[in-house]
Amino acid sequence: MRTIGLSHSAAEKFARFLLEQASDSGKTEGEVCLTLTLTHEEIAQMIGSSRETVTRLFSDFKKRQLVQVKGSMIVVQETAALRKFAESLADSLPESRPPIESRTDSVNFSLDWPLILWYY
Repeated sequence: MRTIGLSHSAAEKFARFLLEQASDSGKTEGEVCLTLTLTHEEIAQMIGSSRETVTRLFSDFKKRQLVQVKGSMIVVQETAALRKFAESLADSLPESRPPIESRTDSVNFSLDWPLILWYY
């Protein structure tokens, strides 16, 4: 779970989640069979996404032939290919924006009156 938090996109987080599950099973190369007892909702909560996104990612990964799903068993067909896919996603994302203090498009303002928030 440690590298998932450092990921940017949902696809990268999902790929890293599957890789961590594979490494937890003891096998890190080649084809890995995982028995996942987690629902799509639970996986989504673990990677910080929605259930719908996890369902779409499963479908996308199957189309890319990265995984096969057979009931509660997931077969990661080639962990190296999945790792390469996750790394390519990380490399393709733009750098994060600098802090707002150093950006030129920020607007500086101050509140001259007290700000009151009402909660109902």
